[in-house]
Amino acid sequence: METEGLGLGIGLGCLLGVSYVLISFLSNRIALQSTRNPMAVVIGAMLVRVVVTLGLLVIALRWLPVAPTGLLAGFFATFLIGLAIEIRFFHRKQPPTS
Repeated sequence: METEGLGLGIGLGCLLGVSYVLISFLSNRIALQSTRNPMAVVIGAMLVRVVVTLGLLVIALRWLPVAPTGLLAGFFATFLIGLAIEIRFFHRKQPPTS
């Protein structure tokens, strides 16, 4: 098991995951306030987020002394926790259906 760069990998992965979730949350709030075409904002922002995040993960894996397992584990752990929080938040904001 690689232990060299494990802490850096986990920390960087968590940082990328948290920033992904925060940008996702903000872009979805902007989309909900948009009156023209909110789905275009959601899909466009998601596409940009995914491409930028994958690019940053590849750069980190290729040129930084990080353990790949730590980087990916940190990213996906914070991503999944943030996704669950975001889903819960937006479901609570919806009016009840009758």
